[in-house]
Amino acid sequence: MIAVLHDTARVSDMIDNEFTKWMEEQTGVHLDMTPLASDVIKEKTLLLINSGAYPQMFLESISYSDLEMYGVEESIFLPINDMIENFGYYYGIVTERYPVILSGLTMSDGNIYGMTGIQRPFHGIEQAGKLYVNVNWLEQLNMEIPTTTDEFADMLRAFKQNDLNGNGVLDEIPMSGSNSWNGFPHEMLMNAFCHYENGNILMFSDGKFYPQYTQEGFKDGLKYIATLYGEGLIDPAAYTQTDAMLTALVDSDVGMVGAMNLGHLYMSQAMGSPVNTAGYDVV
Repeated sequence: MIAVLHDTARVSDMIDNEFTKWMEEQTGVHLDMTPLASDVIKEKTLLLINSGAYPQMFLESISYSDLEMYGVEESIFLPINDMIENFGYYYGIVTERYPVILSGLTMSDGNIYGMTGIQRPFHGIEQAGKLYVNVNWLEQLNMEIPTTTDEFADMLRAFKQNDLNGNGVLDEIPMSGSNSWNGFPHEMLMNAFCHYENGNILMFSDGKFYPQYTQEGFKDGLKYIATLYGEGLIDPAAYTQTDAMLTALVDSDVGMVGAMNLGHLYMSQAMGSPVNTAGYDVV
């Protein structure tokens, strides 16, 4: 099967690696793949579609508008409704656990032209974003992982007031983050007070849309986060620094960060050289 897919720097060879071989063994399908870099894949995907030199599969996200155009209007993409329903377990999972996915994948003609991912990866999350705490620092303080917002605030204060990295300077950063995937501190903290999804202004419940800021507890969450920030417990750079800058603080000979909000823990460690990230656990 000929396929075009998204290349990534985290995999040295998308074609010849153990996972690709394993997938081919499991499915009995050999993938003749053409990896494309992220900065050109959208452009080259559309060029392939418009040139008529179609691969059999695109393993890459394609917008709803393009699915509507090249599937419904021009019939370049083929409907895969029957394949989803009759071959494999995907249909059962989405209908039983995530029924909204099927309605989101269905185009105006009632057909489905592409599948979205459903992920339960090795690190055990169904929703990206976790709040990580430096358990080595907790052990030094003889403190348990916090289970309430008050305990969490007390933990951050203890991080700020003690030389836990042992460099003789009170330079510990109680909580940080980065301007990246699920990297802002408020994204997890707000969920202690109400249901919060960063970037989504409207919520949907009981057949109605409503603004997130009208939820009971939203104002309390803002007040709590403002208090932490006012006490210097949240790093001001958490909303502007890159993953690389956070890595320099966390993955070094002298750890600097007590807690951090991340899409995944790998985002805060230098590739191939994890030093301190093994000392973090999920709250």
